[in-house]
Amino acid sequence: MISSAYHNSEFGMIVVFKYLFDILPGPVDLSIDLENIRNLHGILINFPKCRNLIINERTLDPKYEHDLYEILDSVKVENEFDALFTQENEIEVDQIKHLNYVRIAYANWLTLPGLLSMKCRKASFMNHKLSRSDLMTFAENWYNSTDQTIEMIVFGWDENDPFVPKSDVLKWKPWNPRVRSKYYFSDLKYKPERQVDCSEGFDITRPDGLTATFLFEDFFDCTVTFFVWHDPYPEHARLQESKDLLAQELQCFKNIATSRNSSAQDKEIYKTVKNVLDRSCDYKTLVKVKDSKPHLRNAETFQLYDPIVHNVCAFKNEISSIRNEINNRRYKLRR
Repeated sequence: MISSAYHNSEFGMIVVFKYLFDILPGPVDLSIDLENIRNLHGILINFPKCRNLIINERTLDPKYEHDLYEILDSVKVENEFDALFTQENEIEVDQIKHLNYVRIAYANWLTLPGLLSMKCRKASFMNHKLSRSDLMTFAENWYNSTDQTIEMIVFGWDENDPFVPKSDVLKWKPWNPRVRSKYYFSDLKYKPERQVDCSEGFDITRPDGLTATFLFEDFFDCTVTFFVWHDPYPEHARLQESKDLLAQELQCFKNIATSRNSSAQDKEIYKTVKNVLDRSCDYKTLVKVKDSKPHLRNAETFQLYDPIVHNVCAFKNEISSIRNEINNRRYKLRR
């Protein structure tokens, strides 16, 4: 986080940025809050390219209106683009179709030809004007292609219009555990659910064996998501990944425990945290322990352990959940 007290804050920030880039060259991630910037062009001219770009506009005040097309024309984004705009704004599809991840809060400019030209791995388009027929055409286009890029595309949808895919060309089928897993593992930053239950989704399988699912979800946001199962049973890979991450966190725990001076307080903290981890308790257990022991509540060592305990408990719970899912599927297939 960098702030500037200079009377021309944009100029002051640019000077600081240039200095940092000279001594710390590397990939650039830009997160811009348009409400706090008066001279956007003066800033962007110093960033001809960036890895990830987040544009946030939180007001409807006309004086803060900016042109997304001009922003993307000024900065070459290489990986991710996230546009949280409150106002209508148009983008040229060619500016974003090659990115790994795209999230557009207001995509009413998106047409069917534009959607069909997308080469993103993951994307989210809210407040668009695409119809049910457009999404069916998109699915048919994917089915008749050899595309291996698309992984997940989220479309905003009317909560009063439950989505059921219908097509004269494709035969949509309900979930079959012999074809794919019940859960899709999502890594979208704005979706806290890591495992998406796709048991209520509708599937199509291409001639090359690749399966895709349309899933209607009506939670906080009403959406229709197009999932592509490059790994039809991702829990196996996720299980190993969770085990590896768990091992890393436990090693961090060991490193902190062995590097601290062996004071009485440190020993008590170490013993408390180890008991929590060994018993596979929930993270709330550690919170209760801290609350019951005021002399430990604000201890520096405890603050170091906090994220480790949180992660270890989360990974253990996920490993248990994945194992249960694998066992449940095996049981169903035997029946």
